[in-house]
Amino acid sequence: IIILSDYNKGVLNNLWFDINNLENVIVDPKKDSFNHYRGANIITPNLNELNKASDLDINDDKSIVDACNQLIKENNFKYIVAKKGDQGMTIVGANNFVKHVKAHTVKSPDVTGAGDTVIAVLSVVYAKTKDIELSVKIANAGAAIVVGKSGTATTTVNEIEKLLIK
Repeated sequence: IIILSDYNKGVLNNLWFDINNLENVIVDPKKDSFNHYRGANIITPNLNELNKASDLDINDDKSIVDACNQLIKENNFKYIVAKKGDQGMTIVGANNFVKHVKAHTVKSPDVTGAGDTVIAVLSVVYAKTKDIELSVKIANAGAAIVVGKSGTATTTVNEIEKLLIK
């Protein structure tokens, strides 16, 4: 797995390798145009990033799916995992693959590091299982645990397992 976490500081402006020739590249985007990440396996935008990249008005699950389908076709992504904050995540893939994953309830969330947790956990699980739905469910649980803590935080396999068993 190669994780490209773009903070839009210039490092990923001119990639020195061709993503299209690599397997299992997962990107957390920041650029307004996702063509910089063309050929990535999975991309994990939040709703604001998805809105900017698609030029569509993102206001419900249908518009999320429409935007993701447009970007998948334009950029040859395998999956887009749209991060919807306290509304969970939506997975969109080729051939009308759509899954909505509900968020876990978190009291007084601190969203610091939530996106980093999502891409890290998703990547590890996807590398082991190649199951996008399972990977997103586990990443969603990891993010819920992290945002339930104050400041930049981490989670453990045990914490994730306990939350998923509930």
